[in-house]
Amino acid sequence: MKETNLFRYATSELSQDAFICWLLSHAKIENQNKNTEITQCAVDFLHAIPQLSKVKDIAEIQRQYSVGNVRIDILLTIDNYKIIIEDKIFSEATDSQIQAQKNALVAEGIAASQIICVFYKTVEQWYKPKAADKIFSRSELLAIFNKYKDRINSDIFTDYVDYLENFNQEENLYNTLPIAEWWSMPYTGFFKHLIDTKAVSKENWWGYVKRGRKKGGGGFNCLCWYPLNNAELDQIGLTEDYCDECKLQIENNKIAVKMSADGEAYDKEKVNYARQKILAYFQSCIPNFEKPARQVFANWMTVGYIEYDEKNFAEKIKLMNDTFFAMKTNFKLVPMH
Repeated sequence: MKETNLFRYATSELSQDAFICWLLSHAKIENQNKNTEITQCAVDFLHAIPQLSKVKDIAEIQRQYSVGNVRIDILLTIDNYKIIIEDKIFSEATDSQIQAQKNALVAEGIAASQIICVFYKTVEQWYKPKAADKIFSRSELLAIFNKYKDRINSDIFTDYVDYLENFNQEENLYNTLPIAEWWSMPYTGFFKHLIDTKAVSKENWWGYVKRGRKKGGGGFNCLCWYPLNNAELDQIGLTEDYCDECKLQIENNKIAVKMSADGEAYDKEKVNYARQKILAYFQSCIPNFEKPARQVFANWMTVGYIEYDEKNFAEKIKLMNDTFFAMKTNFKLVPMH
């Protein structure tokens, strides 16, 4: 991305709010002749939203609209509809957050059938909020905007499209950078690659995990998945008396075996017994399988891990998957007496 790109510096969600409002303002009747190409792009964006496939203009655009203690990033009025746009870059939106915005408008007297919730997300998150009627991903936004990139004479528009394309480039850097230089964007591209190529199971979660609640506590880029389901864990003796769940988890440059215990209800002696048996099994199968420096008790605990890098990740992930899956025949937890 060029140094003079406005969005190299305007990186906040408020700046993205401003771009969305600027773009959509060209769809208001009084502005439609000022730049017809931007107007058509704005209309194409609106037509991608359910129930708005035939709209021709926007009546009102409200930014940072507040209803009681609920804030809506952008609120559009189009015909009889109120369109909520929840805008996120790196941060995530939840169903409860989006539903709260809809409920706030209903409390103001707007019929639920007249409210459309749009989630505008430029850096992908693993979870797709079901409360959103429409989710604009970066790829869909670029599909709309790139049709106009060579036709719209506007530094604002061109800079924003380049800004979005730069995210794609950053995600793909996992292919060329050493793992020690990865940050959240290359890890996002890497995790998406593992999911798309089915290197991990369908039941997975990924994102950035913060360590503790203290500011500056750090964290790690995480992708976790479950090679065995709970019924299969029960069959090999890892019942809920010893372990609630067990999974594989990438934590930056490590692939760890994680197990969970049921909050304050677990029996530490039984949990530790199960953890040591799982550790011994993985160490017998993988010579460089390491146990953590500290074995703490928490809802999720690290049994052990191996390290990987940008060159051997496929081999290492397959090794961990195969070893975990082989527990069905090669591992049996004998209950404590």
